[in-house]
Order: sequence, then structure tokens, then C-alpha cells
Amino acid sequence: MKKWTLSLLAMLMLLLVGCNRSGVVRYELIGGDPEIDYIEFLNDSLCRFVAPGQLTLHSPYTRQGETYTVIIHGMIEARLHDYEPDKLIGEPPFFEGVWEKK
Repeated sequence: MKKWTLSLLAMLMLLLVGCNRSGVVRYELIGGDPEIDYIEFLNDSLCRFVAPGQLTLHSPYTRQGETYTVIIHGMIEARLHDYEPDKLIGEPPFFEGVWEKK
């Protein structure tokens, strides 16, 4: 791996570690395993979730009105919608089901 790539990865990790956890908004899938069936909105543009294969991903997202759009690997869009107070409903195939704020 090139030195600049390692430097970039190190800076990204420091940024992620430095995020203030007090601002994290966590949702868990109702009926799911809280260890893997969660999505955390870390700030107003970055979220964290566990993908298939138990790989934790950090992805950008946007919110327009009642819809959250998560961009996975820069090309796949997954959507969640406000459902009830403190609940989101996810569209298949990503985030399918009802997610409750914790």
C-alpha cells in the first residue's frame, strides 16, 4: 500500500474515533440482534451499520424531509423513512423492517 493511502486511512480513522458519541443517534431493528442489526447516525452526513458478513461500514447519508438515503460503496442507495415518532421503516433489500430509536 502506498504511503499516501496509509496516511489517508490513518486520518480517516482519527476523524471517526474523534467523533463525539454524545451526538450519535442509534436505531435497532425491531426483533433483530442489537449487536448487528443497528444503524447509527454519527453526525448530519455519516452513518455506521453492519453489512452482510458482519462488516461494519461507515457510509454517507442525506436526509430530505422524512427520507434518509444511505449511499453504500458510493453507488448503492438504501432508504429509510420516518414511520412513527422514534421509528424508521426501511425499504427492501437494505434496512428492511422497522427500526426503533434507542
